[in-house]
Amino acid sequence: MIKTIKPNLNLRLLLVSSVILTVVLFAGCVGKPQQEELVLSNYPKLFEKDVVVVVGENASQIEMEGAQAIADNLRNLTGNVPVIKKDVEITENEKTGYNLILVGTLDTNSMLRDVYERTNATRVTEEYPGAGKGMLEILRSPWNEDRTMLLIAGSDKFGVREGGELLEDYKELNRSIILSSVKPTALIDVNLSMEGLPKLNQTVELLFTVNPHTSFPNTSIQIQLPEGFVLVNGDLSWRGDLAKNETKRIQAFIKAIKTGNWTIVALARSFREVDSFTETEGKADALFISISEETATVSKKQPVLQRPPMEERVDIQSK
Repeated sequence: MIKTIKPNLNLRLLLVSSVILTVVLFAGCVGKPQQEELVLSNYPKLFEKDVVVVVGENASQIEMEGAQAIADNLRNLTGNVPVIKKDVEITENEKTGYNLILVGTLDTNSMLRDVYERTNATRVTEEYPGAGKGMLEILRSPWNEDRTMLLIAGSDKFGVREGGELLEDYKELNRSIILSSVKPTALIDVNLSMEGLPKLNQTVELLFTVNPHTSFPNTSIQIQLPEGFVLVNGDLSWRGDLAKNETKRIQAFIKAIKTGNWTIVALARSFREVDSFTETEGKADALFISISEETATVSKKQPVLQRPPMEERVDIQSK
């Protein structure tokens, strides 16, 4: 007699369930690999293509120059030419489809403010890390985790410049955050000097050296002589455009014609038209000179006025 064996449905369901469970567990094991931690030493490899450098709509001249320097640096290192755009020009497609480099401060770059709201990136302010300081931070883009974002943020424009200069030393960076503790530097260095002592009726050489650390368009340079001196030969003024790190020297030969205490002042200023107002940057230097019939002294320090003793001052005031 032939027996008919009925299939065990419970066993079949159990086997099928086991297979499904095994597949689910296996799928969990071979899911999306854990993303590697981002570090600044990976720069510029992470920005070899599809890069937009973003500055604020009201970015300062220093921030604009910093963005251009970063773009030029990436072009030299990778052959890629990044696009520089203002925050208000960035599209949603660019946010999600590109690696972004944000340059600026909380006040100048709205996208930087947006990133601080969306991520745990370190907020750079005058309170932390402080005035004149900048920070570099690399992180995954809050708009697309497959894209990388680099923040070059400063508490002010000087801090932004410090952060940009740190980026040039990317080979030395091995942390995700690098702080600059450098104090804000002057936009321009000036020095007024004199060859020899300006004795009465003797000609001496006066030299004013100007060296800007950023471009100085529409620059005015002036040396102001007091009434105790006259110009013998040379120039006391100049006007023109100065490039970054370009040195300009104004040379004049002058002569003291009167005894007394005199101050020679030299000033370099740049005038930039920004929207509806004029932005001025500049710096001055001075020489404090004392001329007598026989001798002369020159100093960079302003002399301290000698005040009469207290008794004499009381008597003078009481008269």
